[in-house]
Amino acid sequence: MLRAGIEVDLVRQIQLRGGYHKNLARDSEGTLTAGIGLSPLNLFEISLAASYTSPQAMGHQSIF
Repeated sequence: MLRAGIEVDLVRQIQLRGGYHKNLARDSEGTLTAGIGLSPLNLFEISLAASYTSPQAMGHQSIF
């Protein structure tokens, strides 16, 4: 498994994240990841993350 990522902290209250991971054991496409974190006044933290993989990497799909 190969993984790489970066996080940028803006004014200590907003964090932006991006990354990539790939399974080297299988011949598959990699996955892109992104996220945002909020910590208003450092009272609490909220994190939202998403990832994207090509539909062809997900295997067979049947649509009826």
